Amino acid sequence: IVAMMLGALLIRFNGPIADWLTRTPVPTDATQKLPELAGQAVIIGGYGRMGRTIAVLLQACDVPFVVFDIDPQRVALGRADRHPVWLGDIANPALLSSIQVRKSPLVVIAIDNEDRALAAMTHISRTCPQVPVIVRTRDLEASERLLAAGAAHAHPETIESSLGLGAAALHMLNVASDEIEAKIQAVRDLG
Repeated sequence: IVAMMLGALLIRFNGPIADWLTRTPVPTDATQKLPELAGQAVIIGGYGRMGRTIAVLLQACDVPFVVFDIDPQRVALGRADRHPVWLGDIANPALLSSIQVRKSPLVVIAIDNEDRALAAMTHISRTCPQVPVIVRTRDLEASERLLAAGAAHAHPETIESSLGLGAAALHMLNVASDEIEAKIQAVRDLG
């Protein structure tokens, strides 16, 4: 009888139990070492190909940053790249509070999960609307939702890839650089 009751409870509450078992805790080593960066570091959510590229660009320009990712393999890759990458979920309000996101000059959300990106964007815009947020999105619809949630910029990756290819084609056809940039900006403005 006890086993049947436990089975019924597990089935009834499998979602919350799974969330509790798989949640990403706020890493204690990150929160102990980050205070010296508070107020001056760009916060990047996600160390996939986009987050990694942004980290490389920021490092090349000597801009302090810190990255959070939920994938331990990406965290290890980031550390191998000598980037400050920590295990953590950018959509976790406890993490955002512990790293004092309100003091950051910029947040870049480069994760490939619209629900988590929207959760992070909603929390940031509600608790610290003064912090600008740039978000990577898959498409224009997601871009519109994230802009409505308070993002300063939401860049759909499919559009940006197409624009990059189009710009390369126009350069190869000897179209003037300033004309290419004007045309690309006009297409961005349509979206």
